[in-house]
Amino acid sequence: MSVSEAKQPGRLGRFNELVQRLREFWRETRSELRKVVWPTRQEATNLTTIVLAVLIGMALLLGSLDAFYNMLFGFLFR
Repeated sequence: MSVSEAKQPGRLGRFNELVQRLREFWRETRSELRKVVWPTRQEATNLTTIVLAVLIGMALLLGSLDAFYNMLFGFLFR
């Protein structure tokens, strides 16, 4: 067996390394999530309402512009 073959971990060694790295990732992820300041229910509700209002407003605006340009080009190219 050559020196380079002895240095390379076997399949079990690579698997154990992967498991250790996944455990470390999970621990760090949980640690970071504990630091997050989550919004209150009221804040989340207010922000959701704002997003939905802007979404509906933009949909109406873009739909109106589309209908207007559709009619304009319909008249121009008849």
